[in-house]
Amino acid sequence: MVDSFTKMAEVGAWPDVFADTVSQAIFNGWICRWGAPDQIHSDKGSSFENTIIRDLSNGQVERINRTLIGLLRVFVDRLDPLTWDDVLPACMLDYRPTVHALTHQTPVAFTRGLEMRILEDLQASQRRQKDHYDQLAHGSPYEVGDVESLRNHSVVQGMPSNSPNLIAA
Repeated sequence: MVDSFTKMAEVGAWPDVFADTVSQAIFNGWICRWGAPDQIHSDKGSSFENTIIRDLSNGQVERINRTLIGLLRVFVDRLDPLTWDDVLPACMLDYRPTVHALTHQTPVAFTRGLEMRILEDLQASQRRQKDHYDQLAHGSPYEVGDVESLRNHSVVQGMPSNSPNLIAA
């Protein structure tokens, strides 16, 4: 399913294309997440050809299908081909943060107003935090073998609060 304005897509694998399966998929896959659409156009699948639905095809669905097949080839070549439906979420993770050629925006930015964080963003953030910490961190002023006094605030009365300590490795 593809939103024609934002190009946001939802995909899934279903055992059949009977009316109850398709309606459940539309309800769970789209309406529960994004709300009810104004119109639904099919991709002219034979299961959708009847007198109620007008003879319209949906080029956007055809295009996302072509993109999805390319992404599936990349993932399934590395895995068991029988698990193609298990990698659909990973394919969509690759599709959603990609800038669309027509809108010059990502589908996620259109729908959420924010860009989607992906693993590369988190790794870059971790690197920036490490670099910042490394700039502010100072090495230890102590060397092995130095004798330093350590203040002990929980001493018994009459015992010295500072005692020399040898720094070991």
